Amino acid sequence: MRRNTYGDDDGQVDGDAAPPPNFAHYAPANAGQPWLRAPLPPWHLWGGTETIIAPFASVATRSAGKQLAKVSYRRPESWHWFFAAKLIDGPTAVANSVSIGFDVILGVGRASVLIPAFVFLQFDWAGAAVPHGATKFATQAVGSDPVGGSGTSIISEIPAQDIQLSATVTNFFGPTAATVEVSGFWAPKNHIRPDWYLDAPGEAMFAGAETEGH
Repeated sequence: MRRNTYGDDDGQVDGDAAPPPNFAHYAPANAGQPWLRAPLPPWHLWGGTETIIAPFASVATRSAGKQLAKVSYRRPESWHWFFAAKLIDGPTAVANSVSIGFDVILGVGRASVLIPAFVFLQFDWAGAAVPHGATKFATQAVGSDPVGGSGTSIISEIPAQDIQLSATVTNFFGPTAATVEVSGFWAPKNHIRPDWYLDAPGEAMFAGAETEGH
């Protein structure tokens, strides 16, 4: 088939019009969400749920813990959280107490700080009346006393670039094990990425790796 040989307004010489510079080229289904094709999404480790069994062999061995989340955001941001604990089973002694301490490691640049029991939840009951399925949760934490003041400070967000979250369950009185389901979720207060403003196809604007945080 013979093609035209004249030049057109788009710089083509074969008679076919070229797309404008900001044209979003065709992409297959789900191409705008590359994390659906990758093994894991970028926020895969930002939350987790684990079942922890705290034994009671002795006072020295009555705690158990697991890691719940690991955030590597590549730049500092303010974060919100949701921590929860559900009592699955527990001892049936005269007095019972099971606590859950959510330990957090916050890091920015080359520095990090460990905050043990950043959030502390506790179940108390007596005898065989185990509150199976009872759930407690928190989206805030209680900080240290304000400098030069009295009372406590309430923390509803924290600054961090890297976050590690683990939970420790302590079975205070035993004599049998306690089972608790613990959950911890993190989300940035602001999630605005420079690549969202690129004049590019959707896959480049909303890539899972998000231009490596730059």
